[in-house]
Amino acid sequence: MEGGPHISIYLPAPVAVADAPQDRIRIKNLTRTAHETLSGHWMTDLDARKFLEPLEKLAADSDLETPRRHGLAIFHCDGFLEIFRVDANIDEKLDVARTFHVRPLLPDLEHLQSFAVLTISQKRTAL
Repeated sequence: MEGGPHISIYLPAPVAVADAPQDRIRIKNLTRTAHETLSGHWMTDLDARKFLEPLEKLAADSDLETPRRHGLAIFHCDGFLEIFRVDANIDEKLDVARTFHVRPLLPDLEHLQSFAVLTISQKRTAL
């Protein structure tokens, strides 16, 4: 997706299945950190609050209290919010950048015999 900012959030699998409700707190804390980064480098304080509204709603969503045994990858940019299940062992991470941070997802592809990652932009193509 073009433009920016793009927010990538990774949450590891809970140690115990019953620990999943703590994800709401983790997302809230990571959203607060993202707000500090956005309002300091990307946009005004008010614009950052509006931009982060979908993540605030996600942190308040009771569906996150559902016990789970896998990690989560959350990707957010203007008008886009996606949540993915991650079976690979990942660390908690927040990344605010011009593109989504997808490198932690690559170990999930290990079951494939081979794969390539293609990146395309207006000025550069890489494989």
